[in-house]
Amino acid sequence: MFKKILVPLDGSSLSEQVIPLATELLDGGAEEATLFTVGQPPKATRLRRKGLRRPLPLATLGGSFSGGVVPAIPAVYAETKGQAIEREERELLTYLDRAGRPLVTTGRPVHGAVRIGDPARELIDFAREGGFDLVVMATHGRSGLRQTLQGSVTAEVIRSGVAPVLVVRPKQQAQVNGATAPVRVLLIDDQTDVHSALTQRLRRDHRLEVVGTAGSVVEAADLLADARPDIVLLDIHGRRQHGVDACKALGQLTDAQVIVFAAYMTPELWAAVHEAGAADYLLKHVDTAQLSRQIIRLVRRHEPTLVDQT
Repeated sequence: MFKKILVPLDGSSLSEQVIPLATELLDGGAEEATLFTVGQPPKATRLRRKGLRRPLPLATLGGSFSGGVVPAIPAVYAETKGQAIEREERELLTYLDRAGRPLVTTGRPVHGAVRIGDPARELIDFAREGGFDLVVMATHGRSGLRQTLQGSVTAEVIRSGVAPVLVVRPKQQAQVNGATAPVRVLLIDDQTDVHSALTQRLRRDHRLEVVGTAGSVVEAADLLADARPDIVLLDIHGRRQHGVDACKALGQLTDAQVIVFAAYMTPELWAAVHEAGAADYLLKHVDTAQLSRQIIRLVRRHEPTLVDQT
């Protein structure tokens, strides 16, 4: 009988299809489970810490961590390497808290653990350190700038021999959610690290799918026809493009709704980009949940509502 099971997730709905099986294992006699995910280290400065070293108990049915609610990370315009890692860890733990609630209903101990670094190496090391009897994971997750915990990583975990691996082949998104397809998002920003961070954040919501990234509208032109995005998320303070001109150019290239993403917004700037074709705006320090909500609201053709960050 398996006593300790490890459940790796990568933030995608495909990887989360192992949750029902993990729940059955707990109901069937497994003593505890740990949900695990890996974040990407910030690139601006040197990595100072690896991650949360000890698993933390996940939510009771009320939805808060043992010992208190997950602390909110205040919005900042600049942060140290350590602060960036801490923010990433907390966001990922909040994601595991949500994803793991079906397991918590079994009454068995359920923990969440986050590491920062290479997905395969961190997963294998964590499984070895924790002495798990079984790893339950999907064969495929969602690929992109952030390396998935599934697919090739599954093969590496199996080859490592660190523990028996129970592999689940997930159904496609359309089969999971009926006729509801994920909202297709294309990102335009001239900073690669921003691409990576935004991609990670958006992929934590199964309702969203990042279908491409580009450094400018010119680069995006070749992607738009094939990617067919519902939403284009555009940085209007990029070094390679002016926000108003970029909005006008996108209007000639795609019917997708454009959300401008900005470090700051003035009434005059919003009036200019809105007239140029932007449907809405968000500030860069907006939290992940609000970012997702705004995108979903637009694609459902709700009346755009500006986010007041003052």
